[in-house]
Amino acid sequence: MAVPRRAMYFNPEAQKWHSSPSAELDDAYQFHKSMPGYVPTDLIPLDDAAKQLGLGKVYVKHEGDRLGLPSFKILGASWGTYRAVTKAYGLPSNADIATIRAATATSSTALFAATDGNHGRAVARLGNMFGMPAKIFVPSNMDAHMIAEIRNEGAEVINTGKSYDDTILEAARGSNSEMGILVQDCGFGDYQELPGRIVDGYSTCLREIDTQLGDQTADLVVVPVGVGSLAQAVVAHYRRKGSHTTVLAVEPDTAACLWKSLQKGESVSIRTTPTIMNGLDCGTVSTTSWPILKAGTGASVTISDQEAHEALVDFDKWAVRSGPCGAAAFAGLRRLTDGDKEALHLDKNSVVVLLSTEGVRPYKIPRDVRLADAGLLTEQLTNIMSISSRSGKHERPVETSIAEYVMSWLEHRDIECHWLETVTGRPSVVGVVRGTGGGKSLMLTGNLDVKLGSHGQLVGPDKAKLHGSKVYGDGAANMKGGLAANMLALAQAKTANLRGDVVLVAAAGGHGANAGLEQVLAANWRADGAIVTKATDEDLVIKSNGTLSLEVEVVVEVQGDSDSSEDLETDPVTQAAYFLVELDRYRRKKNGYKPGLRDGLQRVQVLEHADASSSCIIALEWETIGEETAELVRKAVQAILDSVSRKRPSFRFLLRVTSARGPVDTPAAHPFVSLALESIKHTLGRSPAVRNDIDWADCAVLAEAGITPLAWGPIGVETGLSQETEEWVNIESVERVVDGLSAIARAFCA
Repeated sequence: MAVPRRAMYFNPEAQKWHSSPSAELDDAYQFHKSMPGYVPTDLIPLDDAAKQLGLGKVYVKHEGDRLGLPSFKILGASWGTYRAVTKAYGLPSNADIATIRAATATSSTALFAATDGNHGRAVARLGNMFGMPAKIFVPSNMDAHMIAEIRNEGAEVINTGKSYDDTILEAARGSNSEMGILVQDCGFGDYQELPGRIVDGYSTCLREIDTQLGDQTADLVVVPVGVGSLAQAVVAHYRRKGSHTTVLAVEPDTAACLWKSLQKGESVSIRTTPTIMNGLDCGTVSTTSWPILKAGTGASVTISDQEAHEALVDFDKWAVRSGPCGAAAFAGLRRLTDGDKEALHLDKNSVVVLLSTEGVRPYKIPRDVRLADAGLLTEQLTNIMSISSRSGKHERPVETSIAEYVMSWLEHRDIECHWLETVTGRPSVVGVVRGTGGGKSLMLTGNLDVKLGSHGQLVGPDKAKLHGSKVYGDGAANMKGGLAANMLALAQAKTANLRGDVVLVAAAGGHGANAGLEQVLAANWRADGAIVTKATDEDLVIKSNGTLSLEVEVVVEVQGDSDSSEDLETDPVTQAAYFLVELDRYRRKKNGYKPGLRDGLQRVQVLEHADASSSCIIALEWETIGEETAELVRKAVQAILDSVSRKRPSFRFLLRVTSARGPVDTPAAHPFVSLALESIKHTLGRSPAVRNDIDWADCAVLAEAGITPLAWGPIGVETGLSQETEEWVNIESVERVVDGLSAIARAFCA
């Protein structure tokens, strides 16, 4: 099942544009040559890569050891800091390091910088060199290894808990309030001059390349892009008059601020998703870089984390010791199609230079977002832990990792996607393929979190397995198989040229209050019809029972010095057990003591208890069946609690209704039902069974929002709903559901 990826942006006008050289390039080069330990970094031939890609020569300019640091960043940071400090202290433009240290010796002025890695470490190193304290601000997703390296340079590290873009503003505010010197490698607002000096500093690397190439000329230079300062230096250098070199920019799929800006024709800020290419995880192009990049960037591509990782594996074989950002350029070159190479005029005689911007650093092996096979994608999703559970007073965040994967998967395909996180730690993802206009819109909904299995034990992450025609693991049937089908169907809609929109909702908190879906609807996402892709065994569900979620808080009063660990009368869990026994008796009586008879109680879970606690919370999820209503069920539970309280005077309780949904009844003659039945029949080669019951509150939430809901999904078994001990979903069925959803979209959104 082939799924297109984000295409290369190509700018043929770049070949007509030429840069104006900075007046400080020679000064920056001479300054670097005067620094202790300066030597040009290696330009390494990659003959195997050239052969594999059908090119003449491929070289990598490896910045893994530049002036004692594992990155090119020291080139820009050193020249920028030098210019800022000499200006601040009124020193001559050719002042040596000893003169600078003498000037700063009696001052407490600090250097400030925001960083997602090597720039901050370089500024900290310059602080040491110039005898100045350094305060480095880092974003929330900064890895611990890099933070430790910055601290080892003697700097103070301030974790802002915010994004990289917001961290830049925090560093600027800190510098202003403390009368410090901000050394930032990107322009913003009226902060424009120093970023230009930092860009000038990077030119030393490019001068070295020219010398090392000798009589060869680069036809293509490939540069990784974060905020764009290095790319600005590359474009300015290689688009001088008389040069015919093309510049190819490479970004992570999930931080493609330059690609999206070029595509739109104006600088745009984006929300990024974490990437192993930490130094490229930037959401806004530097204001000083954007005009030059817009005019002179010949082409722009994006890559996945897995592609960066695979490029590193090959680098390692060729003894190029790099990190993920450093391998990005090679990954970008390798992803070019034959058509891309033709547009860039690349052939067997072409010379290509890759910029490897960092040395070896630890990183987590990424998950592959290129997966377009239903079985492999379902297995991958099932392997991402997202079990819904509660601990302490709040739900444990469970959806962030899987939400990030879904976002990355969509970005790889250039599908518009949105991150909604009304409740911290409980994100939902919305993906949308926009129609051309005038058609009906379809919503494909599923949940990111799944229920704890019937045995109350977690299999754990990366334990799912694809065996034969089934994927086994927690959440395979509920909800990962359906989520995989939704994602693949959305990707297919991108090439279907529909008039109406197709919207994917991967919602947080699918159990109980359905908070994630409600938050998506509150953000005004709507559709004319919706499919909830629960495992329905390929039956079409048009009606659903009502649902009720209750919390029973059992409260005890501890008298004096009573030790609750020894006095069962004051132990809330023991007291709660009396209620659970009576609840079980009620169920048995209601069922006529027939085991297995469906009685509506779907889930019982202890949400909260700690040693020496004075309360215990029991969550009940109930499906109202037949003539039952939420109020009748509430009264029945209230009566059970009252009965226990009369028998046991120490028993105290609070009963809360956390959510209540009425039944959904979509008429069989509804046009959406008829269309879905016909599309599914065409896909399956048979008419699907029509079911009139399901314990799924999403249908009610959608109906209340005025969206016609149906439920349809793959064949599978959830633990707790059968005698089987391991959850599974049938992959051939998931594939049929992908085809069926695509058929519904083509018919409904035409």
